[in-house]
Amino acid sequence: MIYEERFGFTAKSVLLLVGTAVLTLSAVFVSDRGAVFTIACVALFGGGFVLILINSLSRKVAIRVDERGITLGGPPLKYEAQTHRVEWNDVAVVSLWRERTGIAGNVNIGILRISATPPQTRPQAAMLSVASALSGPPDDRLLQCYQSVEGWDLDVGALKSALRAFAPHVRLYDHR
Repeated sequence: MIYEERFGFTAKSVLLLVGTAVLTLSAVFVSDRGAVFTIACVALFGGGFVLILINSLSRKVAIRVDERGITLGGPPLKYEAQTHRVEWNDVAVVSLWRERTGIAGNVNIGILRISATPPQTRPQAAMLSVASALSGPPDDRLLQCYQSVEGWDLDVGALKSALRAFAPHVRLYDHR
């Protein structure tokens, strides 16, 4: 049983679209704080609106679990560059965790690869350290191959079924 989810409209993305549209239109038609403020608001909130809309309309693969392995799709504007395709012989663990940031925190899915290595340079180590402090993965090596569950819905039951069907040796750890 292949499990696949695509980027699309979710309750959160629709709420963000409405919010950014209201803020953009308010800056243009209601605000009397001057041109610099209006331009900054339109750039920030209007840009956010456009990015969320592009993400929702892209319909690109967010996650796919099949006989070859796992694909974690990257963000639509950098899709090819940040998409991870991992074959089953390199998957040790699949892990779910919730970020420590924000009110609710975003859910992330990560693949602990057998070939995962510690960062080789000081800047890489520093970047992973900062990312780890913000996102709170159960193992820092998960940051080498992960995707935030943003702009798509994760069906944990279907994910478990696909893992059992294609890779019974791979464990799913849910740290949410």
